[in-house]
Amino acid sequence: MKRNQYTLGKPVSFKGNGLHSGIPVTLTMRPAPAGSGIIFRRIDLTGTPEVPAKSEFVTNTLRATTLERGDAKVFTVEHILSALFALRIDNCILEMNAPEPPVADGGALTFSQMILEAGIVELEERTDICRVLMQKDSVWFEPAPAYPLRLSVEYLRNDDEVLESIRKVIATVGKRAILARNVADSIAEESLETHISEEAYINLEEVKKRFMQADGDLFSFVAAYPFTQEVSFDERITFYCQIVSQFYEELRITDEYGRMDGVEYALIYPERTGEIV
Repeated sequence: MKRNQYTLGKPVSFKGNGLHSGIPVTLTMRPAPAGSGIIFRRIDLTGTPEVPAKSEFVTNTLRATTLERGDAKVFTVEHILSALFALRIDNCILEMNAPEPPVADGGALTFSQMILEAGIVELEERTDICRVLMQKDSVWFEPAPAYPLRLSVEYLRNDDEVLESIRKVIATVGKRAILARNVADSIAEESLETHISEEAYINLEEVKKRFMQADGDLFSFVAAYPFTQEVSFDERITFYCQIVSQFYEELRITDEYGRMDGVEYALIYPERTGEIV
């Protein structure tokens, strides 16, 4: 399990105030050589002391994560580290003239934009992920058993607590499903593997209405349904489960199962009034 390491293409800075301290601060992200890791550098202190972003330097997690080594101390580092992790930056120097990064947008968005502005550079050196993980604890990697996925919905008919929870969810979010769509087509695949996404909504009420007028079982219907945007097989499985959860009173759930592409699913049909079963 190896992959190439990444760093930034150029330095990039942002000025703001710390979330908890309110102290004005300038944060500068700088490229770093392979093997450096993520390092916080306090340029406001004598000798510009550094503290690596490693678990052994965590001294406090109350309200925010604090990293500390010698005179170098930084806190509220979660958002900036999340952005670096999401964009696969392995090596970066984070220079600050205060103990707390700027709050920016309150999340990781501003820091992610800084990384994209600086550019992401692939290094020749590679990282052995297994070796890194095993430096602290023993790790076993075993193949997952190839059991087929079985979509049993028996609990929907027998567990009153589950049914009540489902009713509350339906009342809150309505009968629609969220589908993430990639909108980062302008970003080269080789330079950015983490994509921005937007939410597209699937009208499960409409899908259910068409199913009620069709022949065949629900899973086969959803698997072949002509959605207006591209929907993967895994997403269709999710929609199948959501339809069962939201419209169970209108469905006839049988004790029989079908199979499709390694998935074993309950055979479910419309509960039509007057139908002879």
